[in-house]
Amino acid sequence: MTLPLTITESETLAIPCDQATGLRSLKAQSGIAWFKGQQDVALSESRCRVIVVTSGKGGVGKSTYALNLAVALGEMGQRVLLLDAAEGVSHLDLMCGLHSYWNLEHVGSGARQLAEVILNCPGNVKLLTGCRLLLQPELIPAPLRTFFIEQLAQLEKSCDTLIVDAGTASFPVVYPFVKAADRIDLITTPEPTSIANTYAVLKHLSVRCQNSAGILITSCHEDQHAEAIFERLARTSRTFLQYGIEKLGKLGYHEDVITSIGSRTPFVLKTSCPVSAQIRRFAGKWATRSFAPRKSFFRLVLSETEEKAMNCIHATAIT
Repeated sequence: MTLPLTITESETLAIPCDQATGLRSLKAQSGIAWFKGQQDVALSESRCRVIVVTSGKGGVGKSTYALNLAVALGEMGQRVLLLDAAEGVSHLDLMCGLHSYWNLEHVGSGARQLAEVILNCPGNVKLLTGCRLLLQPELIPAPLRTFFIEQLAQLEKSCDTLIVDAGTASFPVVYPFVKAADRIDLITTPEPTSIANTYAVLKHLSVRCQNSAGILITSCHEDQHAEAIFERLARTSRTFLQYGIEKLGKLGYHEDVITSIGSRTPFVLKTSCPVSAQIRRFAGKWATRSFAPRKSFFRLVLSETEEKAMNCIHATAIT
């Protein structure tokens, strides 16, 4: 859960009558406006492409999908960075047989350097846990912010693909992630509750995001069933939301997917698993896509979270 930006009683009492002056004063005191200015960097000609994986409810397999897609891309020669930004305790490390005591939060506090908290996963994938901190830049001490963002920006430049496991799409909490993504992979199952929650996420995306969302249906055995679910979502989204969605496909249920979680090994490494072939097809399609140059994903996210924090300050100042 995102922590509120706190303002001390003395700061509140010291707000000048002139609102603009007061807000500028609070910005200077908090130091969170630093990230906004960092967007004025030059666009790179070749940039890291970003997939944000999310869902309308938990338990639909988004972390399993994110991890195995990352490994499949890595085995194809892509330089992949996987971010665990799900709310709560990190778990992507456990799913590939690792354990991360140190994470991005320790980098933000100054206890560790970024290189010290990056984990090496199968497929030469780099894993960074504790990335919920990106939604809470006000928790990073002001003297550390310059070095913090520069470390992340340099890491991003060294990657071809960045995959973010954003957890359940609790708007507006994960909005900075989805807004900065090249593609949003929205995971659902055939269950009516999952489909309803997926549509709820699409409603938010249709209002607040310009980037496209792809629908992936997990735990679905039959192609016709998956096709019917997608067509229903696409038709409803197009008719009532004027928002188009992309069909990513389906991932069937297989025992190897379940046992891979217990064995803490990505199932895509087991080539005999039919679901592995599906994941590899998804990876192959993504690897051939290209996008126009733009600013760093990390800078975009931190700028967006700064804006949210400033809105919080503004709301506090006028009450």
